[in-house]
Amino acid sequence: LKNDVEADSIELSEENEWKHTWKDLQKYANAKEIKYKVTEDKVTGYEEPIIEQVDENSWAYTITNTRETGDLEVKKTVPVGSPADPDKVFEFTVTLADKSINGTFGEMTFKDGVAGFSLAAGKTCKAVGLPTEIKYTVTEESYKGYSTTVPQNAEGVIVTEPTLVEFVNTYDAIGYITIPGIKRIENRGFIDGKDSLTDS
Repeated sequence: LKNDVEADSIELSEENEWKHTWKDLQKYANAKEIKYKVTEDKVTGYEEPIIEQVDENSWAYTITNTRETGDLEVKKTVPVGSPADPDKVFEFTVTLADKSINGTFGEMTFKDGVAGFSLAAGKTCKAVGLPTEIKYTVTEESYKGYSTTVPQNAEGVIVTEPTLVEFVNTYDAIGYITIPGIKRIENRGFIDGKDSLTDS
């Protein structure tokens, strides 16, 4: 800005090594020293830029951009009173669209944008400080005897507000048992080939 009026603009990138120099700037206008100021448009997914003058006697500035981050938490719920094994663990996978994300974020460790972990009933696993504006998908392995309610936000985008993705597993297996018993009939005789017994 030149006296708070835009005089020129430039886009910084890897091609120009993230720097630019304005040369031969006019120092005075109408016998007054011109005030120059550097600003930057806010970029989606990044915090407000921090612009600092290198020193009071220089027109050199540094601009620092910090990526906005958000948290993603996955929870496993099995309804109270379910006959399911309370110690059973369920396997989950979080997949990010950005395959360059590696390392540990809170309780999740990512490799090429993918993190796997196990949860028992009532437990959670939380990723902290993930870059925003990145698409994510949470999936759970299927298990015989369980029906799974997949939440709508099992797919979404990382935002600055914390996201909780809750999977509910209901144990609905059907089993059969055999009860031994003795059939006793008194005060009558069998008629060969004609008697049958039915129990239900």
